[in-house]
Amino acid sequence: SATSSEVNPWASITIEETHEKLGVPTHLPTLSVINPQLQSTISQNTLVYSAVDMMSHCLDLYLTATYLPEYTAGYIENIMKTIIRTTNILLKNPGDYEARSEFAWAAVQIPGAISGVEGNRYDLHVIEHSMSALYDIPHGAGLAVIFPAWMNWQMPTNRTRYERFARNVYDLQTAEEGIQTFTNWMSGIGAPVKLEDVNISRTDIEK
Repeated sequence: SATSSEVNPWASITIEETHEKLGVPTHLPTLSVINPQLQSTISQNTLVYSAVDMMSHCLDLYLTATYLPEYTAGYIENIMKTIIRTTNILLKNPGDYEARSEFAWAAVQIPGAISGVEGNRYDLHVIEHSMSALYDIPHGAGLAVIFPAWMNWQMPTNRTRYERFARNVYDLQTAEEGIQTFTNWMSGIGAPVKLEDVNISRTDIEK
């Protein structure tokens, strides 16, 4: 569970010869069976990168939307708190069925949560797809690297939304505290948070 592809009609494909990573429409499933027990043996890295990807699906939209209804904002915030809480539990006890169930269920709620979002962008995903197309890096790892820099860059354009994120997800007051706490969480669960962590040179940024 990460991208909600089990319930949506999208996949991604990398064309190594042309260094392209593209989102492609496939088929909308008639029925999706989500069995948390089957996911209990995935690696720790897979869990971590899945959690970051789920957070990016929330924050890509939550932080850029021009209109975010109160109900939708609260819905997304609850999903994010669930991702953080269950990831922390599963890193200590991968076999925790209740935590695994909530983690899996949170993933498939994200498409519904964003249905009331207007004017949003997928900045993080567009940038990361370029990174994955150029380097052999897991999608969630690339997103974790991009997150802190992008959030600090984008925050002045929507400080009020960032302050809400800090307040409602972390019980903090300032936008800067929210960004730093989220960055610390990603680093704490084992995700890379800067280019040097994944051996990518800053001279490659233009590429």
